[in-house]
Amino acid sequence: MGINATRIFTDYSEWHLLDGKEIDRLYENTTIIKSRQESIRMMREDTPAVVIAGSGMITGGRVLHHVSSRLSDERSTILLVGYQAAGTRGRLLKDGAEELKIHGRYFPIKCKIEQIFGLSAHADQNETLNWLRGFTDPPIRTFINHGEPQASDVLRTKITDTLGWTCSVPRLGETVRL
Repeated sequence: MGINATRIFTDYSEWHLLDGKEIDRLYENTTIIKSRQESIRMMREDTPAVVIAGSGMITGGRVLHHVSSRLSDERSTILLVGYQAAGTRGRLLKDGAEELKIHGRYFPIKCKIEQIFGLSAHADQNETLNWLRGFTDPPIRTFINHGEPQASDVLRTKITDTLGWTCSVPRLGETVRL
């Protein structure tokens, strides 16, 4: 996914402000890791690296290996990009956990943990409402099924109040007849 997302810079230049030379410079010192073997080899090297990996909340995939190999290294920084949902490893790091469990092992956290918000792929409330306003016919019913409970309920209320749509936040296990 990360490799495909990176292609946006070259395939959709109208979506950002970088010119062709700046994009070329981005790729000059970039190694795109495609295989598990390449990823493992890179993790074993004790050299400076910037690893851009999927699973921004550190919930699965190869990023778990990258994170576990850097957590105990005081020279390393793990940069969390975007929101970190409750119950995720990313949230534990953000909240200052002293150790993190990955693949059944506990790793002490000695690296720096930083967070930026400007690169999240998730739409915020206004972006979601603007997208919904683009519907020519409103749905019969709208469900909010992603997000923390309080934020989901606020969005439900906003959709109901501003668009006049029937909107709900389903409870776990709830069945809805359509």
